[in-house]
Amino acid sequence: MLNSVIGTARRNPALLIRMSIRPYSAFYAPLLSNRQNFEAWAESGSLDISVRANALWKQLLAEYEQPPLDPAIDEALVEYVEKRRIELLGKAN
Repeated sequence: MLNSVIGTARRNPALLIRMSIRPYSAFYAPLLSNRQNFEAWAESGSLDISVRANALWKQLLAEYEQPPLDPAIDEALVEYVEKRRIELLGKAN
């Protein structure tokens, strides 16, 4: 089984990323689409996909926690970005 997954991932790396983000299940629950019938959907507020997507990104942003980053690495990244900005745009902040 593992060799099959590895072989598939080598042929389609995007599949491996998608598989690692959400656990595999035969009964995949979509993030935004709704499997309710029309009557149940109407009773639950008739939220279309744009409303659900809007709520989802706001929720994800509110729950986001920045991963820890060594201050030296952070400083080096800021310096690199500023250096490249000057190189590309020809001006400093």
